[in-house]
Amino acid sequence: MIASIALTVAMIAAAIAYVVATNKPIDATEAMPAGLVESGAESQTTVDATRRVVEAVLAGRQDSTSVLVGMGAGLGLGLAVIWLGLGLTYLVLIVFGLIPAVVVGFLPRWTGASASWTSFAWLMGGVVILTAAFSALMRGMRVLYSMPSRTFAIAKNVLDEATRLKISQVFIVALIVGLAILPMTIGASDQLRYRVQTFLSFGMGGSFWLIATLVVLFSVATVCFEQRDRVIWQTMTKPVASWQYILGKWLGVSGLAAILLAVAGSGIYLFTEHLRSQPAFGERADQAYSVEGGGLSKDRRILETQILSARKTVQPEGLKFDEAKLKRTIEEIATQEIDQKGNFILDANQRAMFEGSLEERYAAIRGELTKEYQRLYRSVEPGASEVYVFKGLGAARKSDQLLLLRYKIDTGNNAPNEQYKVTFDFGNGMLETKDVILGQVQILELLPAAVDEDGTVQFAVHNGDPQRGIINPKTFSFPPDGFEISYAVSTFAANFARVLFVLWVKLAFLAMLGICAATFLSFPVACLVAFGAFLSAESALYLRSSLDSFATTSVDGKEIYYIRTVMAAISMGVSWLFSTYSELDPSRRAVEGVLMSWGEVAKGLIVLTAWTGTLFAGATAIFRKRELATYSGH
Repeated sequence: MIASIALTVAMIAAAIAYVVATNKPIDATEAMPAGLVESGAESQTTVDATRRVVEAVLAGRQDSTSVLVGMGAGLGLGLAVIWLGLGLTYLVLIVFGLIPAVVVGFLPRWTGASASWTSFAWLMGGVVILTAAFSALMRGMRVLYSMPSRTFAIAKNVLDEATRLKISQVFIVALIVGLAILPMTIGASDQLRYRVQTFLSFGMGGSFWLIATLVVLFSVATVCFEQRDRVIWQTMTKPVASWQYILGKWLGVSGLAAILLAVAGSGIYLFTEHLRSQPAFGERADQAYSVEGGGLSKDRRILETQILSARKTVQPEGLKFDEAKLKRTIEEIATQEIDQKGNFILDANQRAMFEGSLEERYAAIRGELTKEYQRLYRSVEPGASEVYVFKGLGAARKSDQLLLLRYKIDTGNNAPNEQYKVTFDFGNGMLETKDVILGQVQILELLPAAVDEDGTVQFAVHNGDPQRGIINPKTFSFPPDGFEISYAVSTFAANFARVLFVLWVKLAFLAMLGICAATFLSFPVACLVAFGAFLSAESALYLRSSLDSFATTSVDGKEIYYIRTVMAAISMGVSWLFSTYSELDPSRRAVEGVLMSWGEVAKGLIVLTAWTGTLFAGATAIFRKRELATYSGH
């Protein structure tokens, strides 16, 4: 208790000292572009809005979150060492891992050795720190599962099995070593925003796929191998119900996934914050957030506003239809079809069936026309313009954050050597002309003052440059996923925590999927089924978008491709079944700085919990009917 109190007091004192030392007043005027501050051409409103945006970006320099999180993690590890009996383990890690890493790191300074020794020292240090965190979390989880319960006893045995089984050992070592190596693969000469985004992409994606693969294999193995080796006799001959066995296995695998995800997530977050504190492209080499001659570097601005944030996206308002005209058009199309098909109707029964399907056909025609009209609304012909309206941006107007207009234009085959002139007209003579590469996402930054008092942003898009009389040769269009306005509503740290939670929910679902498959299938077949479902779930969103260009009929519509029709129906069913799982896509949201809202978290949690519960019920029912032991008399 004395050691715990001393460690806690020391850590709190260090945290207070750090916050006080870094809490310096921010002079946004020095960081603003000199031309904007001195020029009288800009209105005072624009200057004030720009100053507030700069202040919000510079606030990252005083953000103590990463250091405080690191101190909190260190305090937690220290208390775990004290209370969980990890003193000997940490002593071995320090003596045989951390101290040699420090010595190796100083070799280039002492002996003039190659700088590669420094990289090797960072690798050793990273492996030691991640191993220490894994050891503490594993011991803590085992203590949590030490409660007097048959279910928790099985879960605790699963954790012990994870440290013995070669399948899990390989993936645990691969995860720890991979996370330690990854920071050294980031090019120091790249712009800071690219380095951060690359690290987040490979760190989040690689860690999740490694852990997910381990979860699927281990969840299948822990059930199948016990049946194969007859170890399960020692468990099921005791007063253990089938549901307790299944639930215990799931708690053990899910606990292991939570431990590995916590280790990976804390390492990724802390190193991302370390990269954030490094000088960006265009800043002074000895001081981050500082630019020679004043101003805010573009690299820093994009990093803080587009990547290390949590942005809410708003789509443009759809085209408003003239209902009377739309109804007349639907009736005209339906009448033509009736006239064409009516000649082939031979008897009254066929005519009754045909007339009964007319209502469904009306609805289908309406959906097709609506989709086509919206596509045309997102298209702009050469020399023409189209007005778009974005609503619900009142909170963005009150904030000090930049708004990001994200757009992408498509035309023809999107030739990579072509550039189009696209002009955005915000009224009052405010025109912004951009040279746009076809098929590539572009970002246009807007000040909060661009939002009207009613929370609306309205502007016209010209296909060309009207000021210079330049007209593009073809019509371009905005794809459904390539035209939106976003603004920051939360911090990177909070969004990152929600992303990790959703990733764990996905892993928990995969754990129950593997356990359910292992209750009635052999190890290879259960792995095949579980991995097939996992890959189908991960690719459901891509599968759905691919179906839009998957033809099931000939160009003239006279010939039906029956095999393709069956394939499309199966693919549509798979994409619908796993739509919620795929739409969450938490890793992409963390990498691109898109908000993972609590509403989306709740929706994903409810759906995946329902699927997990269904699999649990099925696994319990199957396991209750299994003949686990057959005595032959020998």
